[in-house]
Amino acid sequence: MKKRVLLIFSIFIIFIFAMGAYSANDNPTYEDIVEMLQNTNSTDLTGCCSVVCQLDGNNSIMSFRRDAKYSANINIEEIDWHGKPAIKQYKTDQGYFCQVIVTSDGWTVGYGGLDDGPDNERVENITADMILKNDISEDGLKEIQKIKTSHGRGHAIIKAPNGHYGAVINNTHFTGDLKEGDYLSIPNKYSYFRSGHMPSNTSDKIKSMQNLEITDGYGIDRRDITTYFFHQVENDTFKGNLTDIFMSNDDGSTFGMKTGGLHDDIHFNGTVVNGSSLPIAPSYKKLATIEYGEEKNTLDGILTAAGYGIAIILIAIIVVFGIRAINRIRHTRKINKQYRNYYQNRNYYQNNRNTRNSHHLWERQNTQDRNTKDLWGTQKRRKR
Repeated sequence: MKKRVLLIFSIFIIFIFAMGAYSANDNPTYEDIVEMLQNTNSTDLTGCCSVVCQLDGNNSIMSFRRDAKYSANINIEEIDWHGKPAIKQYKTDQGYFCQVIVTSDGWTVGYGGLDDGPDNERVENITADMILKNDISEDGLKEIQKIKTSHGRGHAIIKAPNGHYGAVINNTHFTGDLKEGDYLSIPNKYSYFRSGHMPSNTSDKIKSMQNLEITDGYGIDRRDITTYFFHQVENDTFKGNLTDIFMSNDDGSTFGMKTGGLHDDIHFNGTVVNGSSLPIAPSYKKLATIEYGEEKNTLDGILTAAGYGIAIILIAIIVVFGIRAINRIRHTRKINKQYRNYYQNRNYYQNNRNTRNSHHLWERQNTQDRNTKDLWGTQKRRKR
């Protein structure tokens, strides 16, 4: 009996140790990521990550996490991007690199990789050409893929307002359609690509995007996270699109790292946000809201205003003439009534006069008749 109990206890102890070993291997650690990146020939072990999520209608959220050994000023500006109003996030320190584009009509774009300078500009121009044609083309994605492959890693995500997207991750590319709540996590290495669904009743979608960024397993020099919430608004005071911008910092604690000291200053409309003041994700703070009201053609606006003016004048003329016509009708009726009353009274008096004259005539005739009779009677008596 004692041997059986001892055997069962030994098996239980072995099971506990086995589970612990499995759990330790199942969770990525800082050492795991370093070992994974040691296979690359690049000295810049960058692991930038873009996350896009489709919301209801044409609304969407996008986050970008920068991953680099060196700090850089992050510029966020409102620009005319290839003829389209847009928000652009980029850096110029140690080479130009565009990171994020959010257009006024809801296109969202994210880039990551090593292709600083001219190659990144080429990728940006190819993307702009597809967006302006409203076509995420196979040829365009192949061109971007060639550039990313030549640098050994990198990514690009281009999402239309309706959820259609094209993605490039290093040496592959693919397209698809996101439904409401669907998200994609696009890192610089395809094996770390993720997709999933964010429930529509999620109370804090911005925080959920922060969590998706900090749980991306690729990258060791984690820095700032910027999030763009594009949504359409129509109320009594505003009709158009709003983009809310949020910011935070990834300190690497999700994977046992300590990268909180890696941060970048954010420059926006003449204001500088010190990177050291950024909250640690998944906490975040708001940077700004960009408004894009409905665009109106100037000529159409002038014609519309002129049309309203003419309409008001015509209405005023109609009202004036209407009032005058009503007054004239009333005056005519009044005159006609006076004439009717006059003729009625005149006829009445005339009739009365004629009646009296007839009566007098009748009485006179009767008197004459009586007188004639009396005369005849007198003459007859005389003859007798």
